Amino acid sequence: MSRSAAANRRSRIEGLEPRHVLSVNVLITELMASNGGQLIDGDGASSDWLEIYNPTAETVDLAGWHLTDDAAQLDKWTFPDVAQAVLEPGSYLVVFASGQLSDGYVDAAGYLHASFQLAAEGDYLALSDGSLNVVHEFAPQYPPQRRDVSYGVVENVETLQLVGPSTLSRAITPADGSLDATSPGASPIWTLPGFDDGAWMTSVGGPGVGFDVGEEPPPDAPNGTLLPEGLVGADFTDPEEDGAYNGVIDAGGFPGSPAGEEPPKGLDNTVATKWLAFEPAGTYYEFHFDGGVQQIVNAYTISSANDVPNRDPYSWTLSGSNDGVSYTVIDSRDAQDFATRFETRLYEFQNSLPFTYYRFEFQTEYGVTASNFTGALQMSEIELFSSQAFNLDSLVDLDLESEWAVDRSSVYQRVEFDVADPATLGAMWLDMQYNDGFVAYLNG
Repeated sequence: MSRSAAANRRSRIEGLEPRHVLSVNVLITELMASNGGQLIDGDGASSDWLEIYNPTAETVDLAGWHLTDDAAQLDKWTFPDVAQAVLEPGSYLVVFASGQLSDGYVDAAGYLHASFQLAAEGDYLALSDGSLNVVHEFAPQYPPQRRDVSYGVVENVETLQLVGPSTLSRAITPADGSLDATSPGASPIWTLPGFDDGAWMTSVGGPGVGFDVGEEPPPDAPNGTLLPEGLVGADFTDPEEDGAYNGVIDAGGFPGSPAGEEPPKGLDNTVATKWLAFEPAGTYYEFHFDGGVQQIVNAYTISSANDVPNRDPYSWTLSGSNDGVSYTVIDSRDAQDFATRFETRLYEFQNSLPFTYYRFEFQTEYGVTASNFTGALQMSEIELFSSQAFNLDSLVDLDLESEWAVDRSSVYQRVEFDVADPATLGAMWLDMQYNDGFVAYLNG
């Protein structure tokens, strides 16, 4: 049975242990060893269950693979040769650990049933392939479980910056379409890895290109304080004076958040980390500009995290205040859907009022048709954007104003980077700032 069939179960998910995700395989991502009715099987019973996830780009047929709660008997239960055992890339499979003794049993709702049950006090659990090679295990055992609380893998994501401020890049403003020549079905020749760009303009201070006709930035970009749920303050700034407020923040001791996934992780200028709240009722994110400084905010971004789409922000309001007591709602969103992991969505709205305080309040009691759990909320990043006057001088290393002055409106840019072992990469993302449009090619 797919994950979507279980999407409305009202359980709280807690992390079992970190997992390294650069080298991926099929995983046991979640389990519930004391099911009091959170998920009902096709026989009408609330059996124990576990969830298996295929994070790879290949279809995996689990027929002949095994699940076990006994390290000395890896083939305790074998996946039957049925359609439910085929895991497409990025798909999930729920298996009930009901103790069903009938081989290959599939209930009326299409769920598979294993021949053992999960021990609430903690036990060994493993998935092995047809050759009895352990693919994923909780050893020596998963921790004691609580009733109606599901436990899942918390992934540690290692990040590697491939393109940054010191990356060499080359650019040209094409005079004609000769560089767009292609062979049938191929990309433009200038996008191919072996193309000779030695005669192009060179930038050694980062890949920023363009020109700016904006106003001068304010002499001092205001700092502020992040007040998530009123628990702690953490500095955030506009370091590049581009109207995007974020920062490098690290703090701990937040109730309801695992270590390393506290509220400031939602404002640390990277989607590789996240803020996760297991008890988010009444949760809000509040930004306070220091010294009573007032700023006009009329846009923001929210980014989904690395896993468990059911925890994505669903509905929220953004309010402003100048005294921290009386708030005015300036933006409201409902039934938002983040289709992919690490997806950044931009929200723009009309606002001409300056405020010192900005507060996001998140709704966590979702409707029946929503795929979100009521017991957890997570996001990888929030950014506020101010309409204060600014220019892009700090971001543009290669000024093309003279090039475009001769009736040229496009720029082609090549940025080279090396990856020692591409097989170690589980995901790649591109963070762009632009005010027109762009097309990106990777190795043509």
